Amino acid sequence: AAPQPASRSPEQPANVRIAESATQPAEALGFEDLKHFMIQHLQQYCGLMAKLLIEKIKQSEQLPQLKACQMQWITQLQESRILPKNLNTALQQVNLSMRMLQGS
Repeated sequence: AAPQPASRSPEQPANVRIAESATQPAEALGFEDLKHFMIQHLQQYCGLMAKLLIEKIKQSEQLPQLKACQMQWITQLQESRILPKNLNTALQQVNLSMRMLQGS
């Protein structure tokens, strides 16, 4: 029974999260992966408040449609409880992906 509390230590997941958020986005995401990334963040941090935007993102079939959702996405996340550095990392990932998709 002793190892169980140690593996559930609240510090451990926090340290892992900090390590992840401190790293730069590794690579640009493809269009579908980018949509999934944006939706995932809205679901995690905004919940039902983001339902309409999530639908809009799901229905986006081209980059201009997805780009139109980007400002709302940023605004909704800023109003959520996301940590500023996590928001910054997510924003860098989306911006990088958008730039790469525009170039292709």
